[in-house]
Amino acid sequence: MFKIRNEQAEEFPRRAILEFEQQAIEYLTDIYPEEVCCFTEEQLLTFVRLSMAKANSYEIVLQPNLVEFMAIQLELGQDFDTNPQTDWAIEVLTAGSLNETEKIAYLRDCTDRFGLDGAGEDPFEIVDAWDEDPNEIDLDDLDDEVLS
Repeated sequence: MFKIRNEQAEEFPRRAILEFEQQAIEYLTDIYPEEVCCFTEEQLLTFVRLSMAKANSYEIVLQPNLVEFMAIQLELGQDFDTNPQTDWAIEVLTAGSLNETEKIAYLRDCTDRFGLDGAGEDPFEIVDAWDEDPNEIDLDDLDDEVLS
């Protein structure tokens, strides 16, 4: 019978995280070269790890959502969730009625619409602009290429 020791079982998630971190770095470097060009490799790894921790604090844990969260941070700044210029972000991130994929969809839409000029905007007003029910948002725009 094949047995896996505890230390071997613990190695699987650790390796998966390391692999995801590397894939995220490659993706961000390819898609956001101007934003990450000033980062050293070590700084970029730190950015990815801190972004994952921050996203997790908002219950964002799926890999495509984590990568999109990182992209939004690169676009708006690492403090986008506390910056008064993007006060709409905290409303989205703390909305208990949204699952993590809906949060990311709202964040992406608001980032594209408001950027850093969205202070005071209502992030949930934009639902009227969608043709479909907000629970059926087309998430094809969320790039999960990093998982392939």
